Amino acid sequence: MPELFVVYDVVHKLSGSSQTLTKKNVIIACIIFTLVGTTWKILDIKKANRKAEIAQLPLRERGMALLEFEGCTSCHQPGNPFRAPILDKLHGSTVSLTNGTKIIADRDYILQSILNPKAQIVYGYQGTMPAYEDRFSQAEVDAFVEAMK
Repeated sequence: MPELFVVYDVVHKLSGSSQTLTKKNVIIACIIFTLVGTTWKILDIKKANRKAEIAQLPLRERGMALLEFEGCTSCHQPGNPFRAPILDKLHGSTVSLTNGTKIIADRDYILQSILNPKAQIVYGYQGTMPAYEDRFSQAEVDAFVEAMK
């Protein structure tokens, strides 16, 4: 029951250095815990609503919106290859890998790079991207590929 640990932590902070556990502190902690839980539920609803909106977009725009929504652009920044390769116009381009080979970034390469990014690491990068196997639907993967054209 992680909820009890949260309530305990809040009660402890409210009590300060004294170990006195008052009914008032417990009530305040429970109110805070309820508000935090409600906030997370509201954020989950907003996230689900945004994802439903994205699903209605045309394929390329959907892919671009998903890249932003899923946080991909925090590393794959347009015009800035500092943290990770640029994804714009990746599809069909030649990619140099750390093993010295060059490949064409086709649909299969992009799919593998999402599901198992350490399988083929782009030259000059460390391969720090986590694997996203089973996270995205086929429609979302199709949208990602389209956004990279």
